[in-house]
Amino acid sequence: MQISKRSITMFLSFTFILTLVIIGCAKNKNNKNIVVIDGLWSKTIHQILQDDLWLERDAYDAGHFMMVPMHYAFLSKDIKKMNEFEAFFKRFSLKNSQEKFSSLDTLTKLHFLYLTSQYLAITNNPPDELIALIINHLRSVWEQPAWQWKQCNSPSFNNMEERIDWKLENKNVAVSYCRAIIDEELFTLAIAADVKTVLKEKSPKFIDNALNKSYDIFKKEAIFENDNSTKWLFQPGVWSDGPSHIFSGHNIKLPNLTEKKDPEQVWDTSHSHRFPLWLLSLERAFLIQSKINESKFFSKLRQGLSKQFMERVLVSPSKGFPNHRTTNYMNGKNGLYRYSIERNNYGYGPYELSGTMLIGWWAFLEDKSIKNAYCFISSKFPLSKKEIDLYLDLNTVRDRNPLIKGISPYENGLLELISSLACKI
Repeated sequence: MQISKRSITMFLSFTFILTLVIIGCAKNKNNKNIVVIDGLWSKTIHQILQDDLWLERDAYDAGHFMMVPMHYAFLSKDIKKMNEFEAFFKRFSLKNSQEKFSSLDTLTKLHFLYLTSQYLAITNNPPDELIALIINHLRSVWEQPAWQWKQCNSPSFNNMEERIDWKLENKNVAVSYCRAIIDEELFTLAIAADVKTVLKEKSPKFIDNALNKSYDIFKKEAIFENDNSTKWLFQPGVWSDGPSHIFSGHNIKLPNLTEKKDPEQVWDTSHSHRFPLWLLSLERAFLIQSKINESKFFSKLRQGLSKQFMERVLVSPSKGFPNHRTTNYMNGKNGLYRYSIERNNYGYGPYELSGTMLIGWWAFLEDKSIKNAYCFISSKFPLSKKEIDLYLDLNTVRDRNPLIKGISPYENGLLELISSLACKI
């Protein structure tokens, strides 16, 4: 059968027009997404950045909630949004701001310092005064006497490095968590990595010491599932005696439960949501030094963490629940977390740590499936009562920014925005 030239011409014309329509629809959809993002941004991020987020009330939360928006601003090269963060950190670097910031407790301070070090690592022109500020605070944390739980009967530590060395060398301890590498230490190492990325060979000696220690930690304490797997868990068993986990063997909240420990207790998924970015900081810092083996090792850890999260932790929407959830623990177990009889059975039941995912940090694993999960979550706003009831953290009762406190971020667009941005970064 012969096809006429007229038919071919008509077909090609139709195909060309259809292509233009598809491209036009894609552009319209993209433009619509940008308009939505800009609208939510002006209602939330723009407003929050007017506050002095380095103060006691906000520093901890700012380190979490502002991270994905900041990365999006710089990855998308949105000048207006980048300038907002530049102006914010310029205010933070002023002398009167520093005087108030210095009085914060160490962990709260580190949350905000990591947001700051990430800003330095992704901006084209990291300001010298902000670099000096971070180095001063970080040196103080690294070199000051390091605390330890009194239950551990350990020696006193002159600095954080001594405490880390003791934890790595001592397997037989009074209670399991005596040798736990804690988020205070991991934040410090990640911030040191960001400083190395910015200053390269000009970084102070203590920065190199911290980075070398980070490699020792993960080489010894990241335990792979087996010789053929990239999936791993961090220090399994180390939190078995931890007060937050001694009821983790129970899968339902009931009054007056008896203790039920897990001898292989692992990190909870809420605290673990920082690992994707911590590992990225470390990978990048070793790469900048041309330490290829170390950089590849942290890249392997990031890939393995993606698999662990997707295959053990993330639970897809179902008839039982219309959105994504996470198990309470990184090995896929879903027992109670921070359950307390003394506080009227306070604590987190199965899946009740899922709300942490909405802060967006799992997107730093750069796994397409994780990005798709965030795209789905963002498409579900406004969330149903059933979704909010599970995600909403009623156990955090400290004073918080009005835009972040309680149910507010579910209603004012903040978590919708962060989910949308996590879908894109």
